[in-house]
Amino acid sequence: AQATRDLAKTLRNEVLGKVRLGTSSDPLFIRVGEFLSAQIRKHPMLQVELQQTVTGAAFSKVLDGELDAAFYYGDVRHPAMGGLPLRTSIYRVAAAAAWASRLRGASWNQLAPLPWIIAPSISSHYKLVHGLFAKYGTSPAEVVEANQESLIVTLVCAGIGLSLVREDLALEKQASGEMCLWGEEGLESRLWFIYPLAREADPVIRALLDVLREIWNIGAEQKIEPRGAKSGAAALRRS
Repeated sequence: AQATRDLAKTLRNEVLGKVRLGTSSDPLFIRVGEFLSAQIRKHPMLQVELQQTVTGAAFSKVLDGELDAAFYYGDVRHPAMGGLPLRTSIYRVAAAAAWASRLRGASWNQLAPLPWIIAPSISSHYKLVHGLFAKYGTSPAEVVEANQESLIVTLVCAGIGLSLVREDLALEKQASGEMCLWGEEGLESRLWFIYPLAREADPVIRALLDVLREIWNIGAEQKIEPRGAKSGAAALRRS
């Protein structure tokens, strides 16, 4: 069934077929537009169907065969999963600009009891936030759940609670007077392109990896990281 569903062959150096690709809620950050433009130019006979999904769900769907591949944040350590690392991002503790006086000089013990805006448990954002709490030996006391990054940013700016926000977004909102940041601490998360390891020789997967290497300027000689490698999803960074 998988072979029939994902039929692809190389004919006159053209890859034919259809691929179901999972994306995140921020297409600009993962460069979906550039990816599709290059894919159409290089492989015009390959049809790409985009499906937006939570990162954790994307991982499961790739393993289960519901998706052929996906952009994914977090840990890729799984014996059946292959992945190409694309970029690393930093997440910062952020709150509404009106909370600046509360955050200035505040200790973690003062921040922990406040409301925290967190993505659903299947997401990498959930794992990042809970990893931060675990570092301090605590857990969130009051949680507001939001299932998209853009919604998390909106709720933070509205003063609903604290959250971990991607640093580039947080600095942009800080510059516009909508958000403030706590300290210099940050958590790293890595963006991957993941696919079933059993399909790494599939012309469709190879074509997608070829396009990604071009737009992300990844040399052909760069190997895909071992499946046992750490993703950096909860690595602590201090500026």
